[in-house]
Amino acid sequence: MMIDAATFIAGLVALYFGAEWMVRGAARLARTLGISAMVVGLTIVAFGTSAPELVVTSLAVVRDQPDVGVGNVVGSNIVNIAVILGLSAVVSTVRVQPGLITREMPIMIASAVALLIVGFDGLITRLDAGILLAGFVTFLLYMLRIARQGEPTPALETEFEAFEENRGMTPARYTRAHNVLLILVGLAGLVVGAELLVRAAVSVARSAGVSELVIGLTVVSIGTSLPELATSIIAAIR
Repeated sequence: MMIDAATFIAGLVALYFGAEWMVRGAARLARTLGISAMVVGLTIVAFGTSAPELVVTSLAVVRDQPDVGVGNVVGSNIVNIAVILGLSAVVSTVRVQPGLITREMPIMIASAVALLIVGFDGLITRLDAGILLAGFVTFLLYMLRIARQGEPTPALETEFEAFEENRGMTPARYTRAHNVLLILVGLAGLVVGAELLVRAAVSVARSAGVSELVIGLTVVSIGTSLPELATSIIAAIR
């Protein structure tokens, strides 16, 4: 059990720093290419912090442990809303943009409902996957269109730039080759961390006599949400 715990912690550390380095390198690289801080925040930072969930869930499914994968996805969403947003609000009152309530929150709810619908028969098929991915691409294009139309205020762009600087994502003093290397090292950390985390989680579940789904919904989902937690807490502090 001690070995499993050590392996699990090592996996968490590798996942956290892997995501951090990958996001930092990708954000710096995007900025050198002339992409605005706001677009980087809406895409690379937002989706990059979810990289641990993506890698862990994919690996769990490939290794025929879908309960860990699905539990991780569902549990991470619960953690993001109930725990991360709650802790961020404890640190500092969170200002909610009106557009977030009228546009993005309904989309978030719709995505959860979509998962409920496609998983109602007990299977998520390739057709279901295509529907979910199509919805994601549509959402991404929608967000980029809003950003390019300049709907967000200059103050919001300034806020993204300040957050970017605090997280060390500005491109100054770093070459593109350095940033590409940081991305690759981050990806390697994600893969290694996911392997360790899934292996330890399954072993702990079997040793403790609990289901892999419970492990995925709890400790795995909390662990893979650490990048979002760090990002949100730092944003609240700043």
